Amino acid sequence: MSTSGFLITDAGLAAATAAAPGGPYIHITSFKVGSASGYVPSRAQTGLSGSTLYTGVPISYTIISTDLSQILCVMDASVGSFNFGEMGVYLQDGTLFAICVWDALQEKVKAVGAQAGNNWKIHCLLSLAQAPAIVQVTLVNSQGILEVPIWPLLAKPADQISGANIAIVHDNDQNGSPVTVVRNDDNTWAPIAYTLLFTGASTDSGASSTTTSFTHPNLASVSLDVPSTTSKYLARLPDGQIRKIYDKPSSTSISWTAAATAPAGTVTIWQSDSILETLTWSDAYEYNQLIALFNPYWSTPSGGYNGTNKGMNQTAFTPLTRKTVTSDWTALLAAMTNVSNILSVSTTKITGFTDYVYHSNNASFSGLQTVRANWDNTIAQIGLIDVNRNTFASAYQGLTPYADHTYSTYWNSDLYHVFAFTFADANTLQAQLNSGFALTLTPTVTSPTITSWTNLQTDFVNCGPLVINPNNNYSTAVGSIWAASGIGLHSLVSTLSPIAEWSAQLGWGCWITAKLVGNVITIQIQMRNAHTGTYSYATPGTIHFAWVERQESVLTSPALAIPTLTYTQSTTSV
Repeated sequence: MSTSGFLITDAGLAAATAAAPGGPYIHITSFKVGSASGYVPSRAQTGLSGSTLYTGVPISYTIISTDLSQILCVMDASVGSFNFGEMGVYLQDGTLFAICVWDALQEKVKAVGAQAGNNWKIHCLLSLAQAPAIVQVTLVNSQGILEVPIWPLLAKPADQISGANIAIVHDNDQNGSPVTVVRNDDNTWAPIAYTLLFTGASTDSGASSTTTSFTHPNLASVSLDVPSTTSKYLARLPDGQIRKIYDKPSSTSISWTAAATAPAGTVTIWQSDSILETLTWSDAYEYNQLIALFNPYWSTPSGGYNGTNKGMNQTAFTPLTRKTVTSDWTALLAAMTNVSNILSVSTTKITGFTDYVYHSNNASFSGLQTVRANWDNTIAQIGLIDVNRNTFASAYQGLTPYADHTYSTYWNSDLYHVFAFTFADANTLQAQLNSGFALTLTPTVTSPTITSWTNLQTDFVNCGPLVINPNNNYSTAVGSIWAASGIGLHSLVSTLSPIAEWSAQLGWGCWITAKLVGNVITIQIQMRNAHTGTYSYATPGTIHFAWVERQESVLTSPALAIPTLTYTQSTTSV
């Protein structure tokens, strides 16, 4: 280890004494390591005591505080091999600015072939008043990242001596994390992971400013959880300065630490997106985040006629530009609960979020408090809704039977029974499927007067009801003769797809196919009568096609209309 640390030489102190924010600067351009070790460095030194073994250029320059800077010097595995024990930091004109000495020689090994080398990273800490303003450092590459301890030390991008395009400000946010800003233009920085809450000008009607405050009538619609000592809220001033907002003394004013001059122009307010252990308030910003995630599952359906389609055609929640009130959250969480119930998703996760508590210690703030766990659970609930979009709870669905459709005339060969379910529009159709719409067919025969109709009566008993869901189809009868394809309503296309069938059952066959075009689902039942001969019975019996639709019963904004049903027969397929 070094026994001396870095000692600034007399020549270095002279350069520091002469330095000023407007120049001249302390301009550090290189470092050297030498062969000597174990001696006590002197301020009078003008160079290394031993021979110079390596000369390099610093890698980075960091301002740690107003009086403390760090210069990082690196010797990578391509340097060496040698033993060194001293190091000097040099100015642009070759002046030895500072020196440190190790108590014993240190080994620097160069990588050669299969032999690994070692790397040295030497952090040179220099304590100097006004370091951010008077020190320049030449680096291996142009420094892309600047670090400053507090906002008042962050000059606008055009004034950065290093030409940095990114800065890290260690004036931490509400979670103890430093804030990163990027160059927006020559005059302004843009904070990363911050959301713009407000824009207003000092020249607007009713607006005014001082070096520590800004007043604007439109601030009445901005909720801030203040007083705050962190960088949770930032004000960007017209001259490019950034200040953290400490308080909102009135409904129309904010305050910060003193700026160089009173803002004359546009002031913007930014809020940190970072939410860690607690979410101390829930207002328009959080509300708008939540509805953006939830609306796709609630409002206008989108996507193809398949499992990627989502939305229940309910009225979308509109982003707010005002403070939230309890009814905003009540309506949103009621909708989220309804969707969860429809899809058989437990609502346990979002129960805690409904425990609203008004912020009590700040009259200018009217948001609602919750905790981070409740917020996380509410976001997770939307994820569960997405994962479970193919499961539906019958407890939240109502049954509506259609009028009985009958056919009684005898025929042989094939006859097609066509059922067209017409929805109000394509979005209503998809909303119905996304919320669990299903059709159940129960075919029966009554009053058979000939053997073939008696056989069909037996076949229909052996079929049992056939349920066609959005995602599959199946028979509810034990030992049913239906051979179900498994295809559901959501998978239908514009040409007929197989749904279920049976054949060669007591002289009969039955094939059900379906298609979806626009806002109409067409289901075709092809009945094949293999019986031949002359029959004197005009009415051999009556075939009944009984349909029951099942849809959710909790969607009311708007309520989804039941599709109408029309029935036709044909000797050819549709």
